[in-house]
Amino acid sequence: MSAYLNTITNTSSFTPEVQNAAAALAPSKETLQAAIDAALAMDETAATLSGEQAELLKKGFEYATQVVKMLEKEPAPEEKLDLYKYYKRANNETPAQPSMFNFEVCISYLLP
Repeated sequence: MSAYLNTITNTSSFTPEVQNAAAALAPSKETLQAAIDAALAMDETAATLSGEQAELLKKGFEYATQVVKMLEKEPAPEEKLDLYKYYKRANNETPAQPSMFNFEVCISYLLP
């Protein structure tokens, strides 16, 4: 996680979109770390974060989204599911239960 936070202050090799997203986070890097720690400590059924922590997580996720768009190789299906889960958490939404026809996703949803 610290490698992710270090990219916020060293963005010279990133696109302008990534640099703009990082600029919104740079002044509050330590507060963002506290918000990330609080979110990771929550379980799937816990209440969502609110206030400043929720806003920082949303900005942090927007930054991470821009970084992921720069990847040369597509993430694996399990990584995509994790990204989707964190996207929903960052937006204070509950992920929809997957269709029973998508066996791979359905199993990962049902099993912890």
